Amino acid sequence: MLPPLAARARRVVLTRPPSPRAQDPAALAALLPEGTEAIVEPDPARALDRALETDRRQLVVCGSIFLIGEIRRLLRERFEVPKPARETPTYVSGS
Repeated sequence: MLPPLAARARRVVLTRPPSPRAQDPAALAALLPEGTEAIVEPDPARALDRALETDRRQLVVCGSIFLIGEIRRLLRERFEVPKPARETPTYVSGS
């Protein structure tokens, strides 16, 4: 799926989630179409920084659920977005 997605992107930033089973992002770079502007950044936080340098309005994150979860966490911390309701404890008070 990487080549067709990369063909629609201005720039591709390749990283890996914090998992020992994650693919090396440098190996993924070899799958990109020739001429694709690509950055290999193994650290997800630095990869997010690099991605946001280009365009802070549009960001597409593709990968495993582990990578998506890590980037989502970083975005919430960076932009001070509260956790979704289902992740926030619910308290019911009685009268």
